[in-house]
Amino acid sequence: MALSSSQKEIIVGLDNDRKLTIATAPSAQTKRWKNVEIGWSDLAKKLATPTRTQELYKEFVKMSKAQQGKVKDVGGFVGGSLAQGRRLANNVSWRSMLTLDLDNGDADVLDDIKQALHGYTYAVYSTHKHRADAPRLRVIVPLLKNVKLEQYEPIARRIAADINIEAMDKTTYQPSRLMFWGSVAKDGEFVFHVEDGDYLDPEEQLDRYDDWKDVYAWPHAADEMANVKHLAKKQGDPLEKRGYIGAFNRAYRIEDVIEKWLPDQYEFFKEDRYTYLDGSTAGGLILYQDGLFAYSHHGTSPTSGQLTNAFDFLRLHLFGDLDFDVAPEVPATKRPSYKEMMSFIHDDEQTNSELVDLSELPFDVFDDSKQDEEFYDQDDDWIDDDDDWEDSNTSAKQAKKWLAQLSRDDRGQIESTGINVKIILSNDPNLKGKVAIDEFSRRMIIRGKLPWARSGSDWLDSDDGSLQIYLEQYYGVVGPNKIMNALNEIALENSFHPVKEYLDSLEWDGKKRIEQIFQKFFGAEDTEYTRTVSKIHFVASVARIYHPGIKYDTAIVFVGGQGLGKSYFIDKLGKGWSNDSLQRVDNKDAYEALIGSWLIELPEMSAMKKSDNETIKHFLSKREDRFRLSYGKRTATYERACTFWGSSNDLNFLKDTTGNRRYYPIGCDKEAQKMKSWKHLTDAMIDQIWAEAKTLYEEGFSIYLPEELDSTAEQVQAQYTEESPIVPIIREYLEYPLCEEWEDMSPAERSLNFRHRTDDEIKEMIKEGATVRQEVCTAEIWTEALGKEIDRMTRLDSREITGALLQIGGWKRASKGKRFGVHGVQKYFERQY
Repeated sequence: MALSSSQKEIIVGLDNDRKLTIATAPSAQTKRWKNVEIGWSDLAKKLATPTRTQELYKEFVKMSKAQQGKVKDVGGFVGGSLAQGRRLANNVSWRSMLTLDLDNGDADVLDDIKQALHGYTYAVYSTHKHRADAPRLRVIVPLLKNVKLEQYEPIARRIAADINIEAMDKTTYQPSRLMFWGSVAKDGEFVFHVEDGDYLDPEEQLDRYDDWKDVYAWPHAADEMANVKHLAKKQGDPLEKRGYIGAFNRAYRIEDVIEKWLPDQYEFFKEDRYTYLDGSTAGGLILYQDGLFAYSHHGTSPTSGQLTNAFDFLRLHLFGDLDFDVAPEVPATKRPSYKEMMSFIHDDEQTNSELVDLSELPFDVFDDSKQDEEFYDQDDDWIDDDDDWEDSNTSAKQAKKWLAQLSRDDRGQIESTGINVKIILSNDPNLKGKVAIDEFSRRMIIRGKLPWARSGSDWLDSDDGSLQIYLEQYYGVVGPNKIMNALNEIALENSFHPVKEYLDSLEWDGKKRIEQIFQKFFGAEDTEYTRTVSKIHFVASVARIYHPGIKYDTAIVFVGGQGLGKSYFIDKLGKGWSNDSLQRVDNKDAYEALIGSWLIELPEMSAMKKSDNETIKHFLSKREDRFRLSYGKRTATYERACTFWGSSNDLNFLKDTTGNRRYYPIGCDKEAQKMKSWKHLTDAMIDQIWAEAKTLYEEGFSIYLPEELDSTAEQVQAQYTEESPIVPIIREYLEYPLCEEWEDMSPAERSLNFRHRTDDEIKEMIKEGATVRQEVCTAEIWTEALGKEIDRMTRLDSREITGALLQIGGWKRASKGKRFGVHGVQKYFERQY
């Protein structure tokens, strides 16, 4: 029958064109289905346009069922979403529509449908086997909203009952049920009808039940369940059978048995039906209760006329011939087939996993028999890395899967092997992910609650014993060495870096804070030097986390301003990774103190006072430390992941100008303090400070002082350096007026002139217009001011003179060298005005 113009108008003018999810495939035999979204109007158009096949209707009805299946298989759809694209019973994520097969209707069936679904949106189209006097129709009812797997069947049966449940195919209510696209023989009649109305509200349909979860309250056809229910009740619940029988039935359903052991004896027919390949009929094996039972209508199959569970189904197929001469009254458990079956499944992993009583496991499990999501991939390794489940709670499916991985002895007991310990540590929710190596502190630590009483985060010797007792008590696994070796390996696999995790979690809000932080909290002078040094030190702290051992040999030092809360500031800024216990810098204890510490505080620079300048310079310059930890077995290399944060109330804390470049002094002034650490340095502010530093690091901000600030830094460093004994002499020399003969004098004569002029003579020279020098080099100061031989000046002496010049102030390095008489070309300093 052609589609009427009125029907076309309804499709085109549908008011409620909701988007629906369906899974489609080009054939019923397709293994991977595709989830697609489609508008209801587009789906209706698709359903209204059948495929015309080449055979006559009378030819079609004479074909075998298998041949008919091939003819009408023009592709189809499932009215919902399929997980992983597999059309399996438990793979339906949700249903977006009802799809009903009406195979036994009478001439008034379409009227029945119209009456039952009056006011709703739906479509009806005929099957390939339909004819006017024997209607076979498919009813498609889109839902107002998607429904879960367990909600679908009671809704579908409720609507089927409204129409005529006796006319329905008995398997039409399965959520994974496929519907072929419309097809019709070349001379056959095709029926299509569509109505535009409200979408069916699934909640309203469920509310029509007193308890929609009660399966036996659902509408059923008169003969649908009676026989099967009687046989199943007589046999008892297969899952509750004792020992290996119950374990096997819990591990496998009928379809699993066929797929694993009998693929050459059975062929999938449709839905829950299989065809016995050695028989003469098609689809005679019918599965019930989600595959717990199977009833065979095949006259020649090993289970013909019997309702069997998975264990007996496989037993009779593999070993039933052994019972040929056994008297009928002999119990099944005394038959040869039973003995062989027990031996056959003894080493089966999935069966062995079910031997474990889940109620006796040391963690809670929930029933996931109706869950529609797959917890595991077929390609997963034996160690499960899914961490979506809460601690001490897991699904029965999860537990059974990993328990099946454990090797067992002939009695079914878990073997005490290192691999088994690893499997348990990786999957038992009480232990999984709970022990890890902290890559920052190089310690084994505890991440989460353990099943024994303890406090603190470090894994202790007592935890070794507690773990061994736990594994023995619940799994029967013993062997301290095997257990500890497995623990060490798992902890390493669970390694994490807490500071990286912290920094990675931060997102900067774009507000600059770092360059003003020391001004606000410590009253530091707001200069380019302070702003730059602040950013450098914070960025260097981040760089040392992402790039341990990166070259950065400078400590920031907060000077003066007693009572500003400098130690509190550093400690809180360190987020638990600060350390103020460094006592010395010249022994192994100093190196150990750096491990697991991010911000090393040097209060009052006490650790530096106990060592000579060369030792301090060596300590700060190191990028890695190599030593053997206390109680450790081997020497190892530890890359520096820390920065140094000093404080001192001594305004001359620097004692030797030769190592000053390794310090960035920040002068502090309590009177200029604007914010207090204990009040304003909140966790939120700290997070944003480090987020800004991380952003600067990612943008490539340099952690080295720019050349244009070198001179400023030297002056600041000199400001806090203990005055050298030569400073007064050099200061006087620099202000000494130069006589007219000065340029013609030798260095020795100049030294004598400088040393023996009286104050009155100097005043007279100034009065007569003598000027002071505008530039000077270290060689002049060494020979003329200090009166020493030039060939005895060392590099250390030159540095000391330079430091003195910087302490005096008012002088800056010239950018180029210049000739200074007998001293030749020298680097020099220029007077600043």
